Amino acid sequence: MTELRHGYTIADLHTIARLAVHTAGTMASDWRDRYDTAWSAIAEHLYAAEHWPPRHALVRAGQLAIYATVDQARQAHGYYRRKTDGGVHGAASSPAFRAYWWDLCGATPSRSPENRVVERYALAQILPTLTPAQREAITALAVHDNYQRAADALGLKYATFKGYVAAGRRRFLAAWHEGEKPSRPWGCDRRVGSYAEVAS
Repeated sequence: MTELRHGYTIADLHTIARLAVHTAGTMASDWRDRYDTAWSAIAEHLYAAEHWPPRHALVRAGQLAIYATVDQARQAHGYYRRKTDGGVHGAASSPAFRAYWWDLCGATPSRSPENRVVERYALAQILPTLTPAQREAITALAVHDNYQRAADALGLKYATFKGYVAAGRRRFLAAWHEGEKPSRPWGCDRRVGSYAEVAS
């Protein structure tokens, strides 16, 4: 095999780039894009090194390049690097993004009370359409903010409780969309210690 620099070969770079991708701990972009990012950063690091760089240093260079690329993409989509005062994080949570783009992205202006009014009336109208078991499960989850504690409070098995929450969410979405095909529940319910996956 052709040696590139400091004893490393193309095959070594391929192996190191794959290792960087698999150990970076992020799935925020396409695997191939992460691999290409890592490979380029590793090759640059290798050729910039005056002395032989250890393998772990090359892996780290690949990981850092992946993190930087993911961070830049998130920033471009309005992610805030830390939680805001209201605990908001994720897409469109950056104060600058919200100040300049939110009104253009949303169905209603951000300062409008419309969303809060619509949600309050919709909740009052839709909640009674759920079965008593579904209402109890969703209310318990709102009170306890933890799937297992809410199930325990109702004296239900975790799987049964999760089933009631899932059915309640589906029925709520069907009523919310008023005859249109409802969207599926999506996302991740990240309540700590709650067996936190979204019931779907």
